[in-house]
Amino acid sequence: MIPELSSAFPAGLEHHAQSVSLIDNGRPSVPGRCFLERDTLSTALLRLRPRYPRASVPVLAVLWAKMYGFRIIAASLPPALLLDWQLPVALDEASMALDPEDGCAACLHIPHVGSRASSADPFERLQGSIRHHLDPVLEAVSLHMKAPITALRGDAAVNFHHIASEVTQAAARAGRPLGCDVGRLSTAKTWPDGKANTLHAPFLPRESCSGHKTRRTCCLHYRASEDGSFCATCPVAEKHLRMSHRMSHLCPEGLKR
Repeated sequence: MIPELSSAFPAGLEHHAQSVSLIDNGRPSVPGRCFLERDTLSTALLRLRPRYPRASVPVLAVLWAKMYGFRIIAASLPPALLLDWQLPVALDEASMALDPEDGCAACLHIPHVGSRASSADPFERLQGSIRHHLDPVLEAVSLHMKAPITALRGDAAVNFHHIASEVTQAAARAGRPLGCDVGRLSTAKTWPDGKANTLHAPFLPRESCSGHKTRRTCCLHYRASEDGSFCATCPVAEKHLRMSHRMSHLCPEGLKR
């Protein structure tokens, strides 16, 4: 853990502290801008292949990008909300250490501890991590690996929602007010300049899903898992359930042959 950031990762958030560290020449990492390149992405994905042998390259890319986005958000969001702090996380500033076994993002390396946020606007506080790092990487993954951008952005939105909820709960337990209205980042369709907001609406309205919590987009994990099982909030599973209910009404048990 970076000592200066320790209070951004109190009880309940300490597992996120491992997502960020200062750059250390003794520990290898890949410059952020390299993740816009096909060769860098391909090399990382090939290391993930043994874990998911049945997955196609686009599905592998979605799974890999999900962890990349998790590290970016887990590193930058707690300091932004609990310390009113901005980290140097843009592509040209930060680098990412990859797990030597599966090639997934392991820890974001930053050149210095950052500085106090100059604005309470959540879009400004998270601009470096989302607009100037995560968004370009997701777009590169979609372009080079033919991964569906809706799935990539959906995973980022869900990661953001879960981590923001953890931070909010940790702040409430400690009696610490949050430095900005983080909820706006999930409800706004666009950024102030009109660009589509990757973090918008990670879940469907409950009333449209029989009260179930259901993701807006599928993470595609069922296409990679050995048994093809769905996640608890999978929209594909919800769609199958609705179709099953519809068919049961059209074909009552007594009419079946």
